[in-house]
Amino acid sequence: MKIRGLNKKGQEAVSNFGVTGIVLVVFLVVVVLGIWYFNSSFKQITNQLPKNAEVIAKACSAFTRESEVNSYCFQIREADKNVYTTCDYARNLNIIILDSDGSNSSAVRMDTFCEGYSSDLKEIITTFCEGKEFSSKVKVNGQSCSEFK
Repeated sequence: MKIRGLNKKGQEAVSNFGVTGIVLVVFLVVVVLGIWYFNSSFKQITNQLPKNAEVIAKACSAFTRESEVNSYCFQIREADKNVYTTCDYARNLNIIILDSDGSNSSAVRMDTFCEGYSSDLKEIITTFCEGKEFSSKVKVNGQSCSEFK
């Protein structure tokens, strides 16, 4: 009696299934990594501008036209969570303040004017930080409130 060997036709389907499975796994990994990369890149782009950037830009633009020194140089505005700024420091947060004609000449003039009152601004920021029970995470014009105490 002769024992018959297995037919090799079935082995072809198994190898095709294995290759297809590997290709699908690689494809899924690429898709997941692509989604992760897009989300992390999108978060970086959105984090470059504070959430209140448009509100600050409009308010500061109005103050440059009216040349209100107190409002422009000393009024502290909330730019983002735990981030506060004055109009003259807003450019450091990528907030652009424009005149009604689209230029920033008034903002440049006001910024140089505010530089002469930096000691007054430090007092105002110190008072602002003391009046609020802020943690060291809170920053005003790029410096932690703990630096002003």
